[in-house]
Amino acid sequence: MTPPSDSLEFTPEGGTPAPGTASSDPPTLGTFGKYELVRRLAAGGMAEIFLANLVGSHGFAKVLVIKRILPHLADNPKFVSMFVDEARIAAHLQHKNVVQVFDFGEVDGQYFLAMEYVQGLDAWRLLRRIGRTEPGMSAEICMHITREMLHGLECVHHARDADGVPLSIVHRDVSPSNVYVSDGGDVKLGDFGIARARVSERIAEQGTLKGKYGYMSPEQILGRPFDHRADLFAAGVVLAELLLGHALFSGTSKLSVLLAVRDVDIAPLRKRAPALPAGLYEVLLRALAREPEARFSSAGEFAGALEKVLTTHRMEPTAADVARLVKLAIEGPPRRRVSFAQAAGARESQEPATAVASYDTSTLKALRPTEDEVTPIVGPVSQSLEALAADEPTTLYVVRDGEIRKGPLRFADLVELCTTGGLGPGAMISRNGGPEQPLSEDVDLARHLPRRSSKAPDKPRGTERFEGNIGETSTVSLFSRLATARETGLLTAHSGPVLKEIYLVDGKPENVMSNLAGEMLGEFLVARRVITRGELDMALAILPRFNGKLGDTLTALGLLDPVSLLRHIIDQVKSKLLDMFRWRRGTFTFDRGLRPPPGGFPLGLDPFELIVEGVGFGYSNREILAIGKAWDGMRVQPTAAHGPGLFALPLPPVWLRVLEAATSAADVRGIIARSGVTDYAEALRGIFLGIEAGLLELS
Repeated sequence: MTPPSDSLEFTPEGGTPAPGTASSDPPTLGTFGKYELVRRLAAGGMAEIFLANLVGSHGFAKVLVIKRILPHLADNPKFVSMFVDEARIAAHLQHKNVVQVFDFGEVDGQYFLAMEYVQGLDAWRLLRRIGRTEPGMSAEICMHITREMLHGLECVHHARDADGVPLSIVHRDVSPSNVYVSDGGDVKLGDFGIARARVSERIAEQGTLKGKYGYMSPEQILGRPFDHRADLFAAGVVLAELLLGHALFSGTSKLSVLLAVRDVDIAPLRKRAPALPAGLYEVLLRALAREPEARFSSAGEFAGALEKVLTTHRMEPTAADVARLVKLAIEGPPRRRVSFAQAAGARESQEPATAVASYDTSTLKALRPTEDEVTPIVGPVSQSLEALAADEPTTLYVVRDGEIRKGPLRFADLVELCTTGGLGPGAMISRNGGPEQPLSEDVDLARHLPRRSSKAPDKPRGTERFEGNIGETSTVSLFSRLATARETGLLTAHSGPVLKEIYLVDGKPENVMSNLAGEMLGEFLVARRVITRGELDMALAILPRFNGKLGDTLTALGLLDPVSLLRHIIDQVKSKLLDMFRWRRGTFTFDRGLRPPPGGFPLGLDPFELIVEGVGFGYSNREILAIGKAWDGMRVQPTAAHGPGLFALPLPPVWLRVLEAATSAADVRGIIARSGVTDYAEALRGIFLGIEAGLLELS
């Protein structure tokens, strides 16, 4: 085997090595235990990779790869435990489609893995290089590579320990850069650095962000429990990317990529569907189902579906076909030298790219720093924030609202005044002593204005309006009606001085505004100790640099990663909505047909989940018992919506049992007795939901 001719090194964005990483230090080659380190292939945030030789007696020599934990991390228990877990997982994996690990040990306090050396290309580079010499890979080659990868994944998912106990491994990083295609046509799945297994529970905390954003499953992005079917979703993304020649999920920012994954926006694949072999698009749709239950049950089943398509079309791709493709890719035109920024832009959906003059024929993973390992700003965050804030030109505003003048004010102060109703669209603003202009014409500020003031809003032209009182109609009933009818429009609600504006699309909340300062994103994050007050103040100081978008500011400063930001925004919006379930008086209007203003993004909230959570959040046991007492002597009977409606609601088991028992008219106590539920308050809560949601009625 020919050793690679180029060294792959990885640095944070901008090309400046992070302090203490191996990429900023010359590699130490030569003897390392029983191995000879020949050349460093890569250095990442956790480890470095070397081409190495194992030399024995009588001229025995074996080329392999050494993955060694970085020296400055050798005393870090977290990184050492992750490295040890990777070794434990790899020790149980023996399959021709999985990169093999031969040895694990420690030399002078440095842990290492000795792994199989795969000479060829990873699938990411294969795809890009073939794209320069041909229209792209044929569908049969794409299916063959994916099928072989799935065979390896099947081995991973069904691995057992020495006692025969399932390890329940989830790879969590299935992507083209972790699929290696040798110059002999073999396909191997590698890199188990962030895999989760029964032996590595300590690195799989709820909410831990691992993997590349464009290959995560929707349930991972939303912070929900996930299993091996998340890997099957990622495998579907890999197949789609091979077929398309580019990333399936893309966007102008990491957040937009996450939203595309969450919503499984596969428009590029749908557009390509007519050109695919019959049956392949349907296989992809199943692999890319949003709900895990709708996907293939195993990697083997997924591979079998691809095999069926290949057989139907009499396609018989072989390892020799793949080998010819790899040879063409390697011996094609030399890769021109590119800057780090250009390379990173070309791999927006992947981890940071490398700046190399020509391709390195070693394809065992050149350990790249993952998205969450790259430090956007080098140095302590607090110092970075202070430095940025100090360098930020101060923009001050003077506001004239009628006869009242306010100022000078910072941009962040104006945002809060707009959000909380302290300023209306008719206010005039002056920036740094310049000419006045209406607040409504400043794009960055106008989007923070509520659509309505808290006083008798006018009905928009061309819309149909419904009005009501909260008290006569509960929040539970209101949201249930809007969700069931899949309404689109603007719901405006007041309770005392509090104003909420909720844009609905097909019954789902898409955009929610509140005039409560405590419900603003920054205050929400501080209250939950996600960021500190000082970090928020510093971020607000440089908000104009990011077009007034706090989320973009926080992610750019490294205070939040995009996945965490998305989850916190969803939680923040839910908290605004759940607050309404505690209202017992107020008014509301609903303007049918009004759509959300541009600039937001779909929240993906399930309105029925919100309603169920609202019943639990908004009503104490004392209030529920009082409501139940008022029902004494009354009969409850199912409505026409009772049967279908039950399936739309994600109900707790106790509530479901009570509602299922209400199949015929009976008094409340009779229905509860029929259900067998012993927790009377919870049983009443289920009946209350049924009545307010229109599944039951009192007579």
